[in-house]
Amino acid sequence: MKAGALVGILFGVGLALIFLAVELLAARPYFEAKSWSETQCSVQGARLVEDNESDSFNVIVYWSYEVGGTTYQLEDDPEIFGLAYDEDEGRAAMATYVSGSVIPCWYDPAEPRRSTLDRTPPPSSFWVMVVGTVLAVLGGLGAFLVVLLRSRRA
Repeated sequence: MKAGALVGILFGVGLALIFLAVELLAARPYFEAKSWSETQCSVQGARLVEDNESDSFNVIVYWSYEVGGTTYQLEDDPEIFGLAYDEDEGRAAMATYVSGSVIPCWYDPAEPRRSTLDRTPPPSSFWVMVVGTVLAVLGGLGAFLVVLLRSRRA
């Protein structure tokens, strides 16, 4: 195998690995939350916030819970919790978090102030990872083929 072909293959594999690493870092909070302790949270309220950059909406939920005699009250971080919705979907999602309702939540036993209402990554994150990896590998394959065709012409 020629050096140029090897460069094409390494380019594709390297790009795919970089893309996967970035995706795994973005999904890290969801992986961490898988080992957290479950408790019951009281929903304090929810609101729908428009993201002006993407014309979508995020559901922001306020909740409280008790761990070891200490009560924690939280407003969720819209960058971690909640999917982007159109306004109608956002209102429907917000309706599931009725003020005063008690729902399961998970908290970090090492740092009880950290908690989440949802430990699953957004469904789109799986497809972003798959499509991005496939495109990176195809880019490397394309580079490999270009180098291979050029070497055959020479």
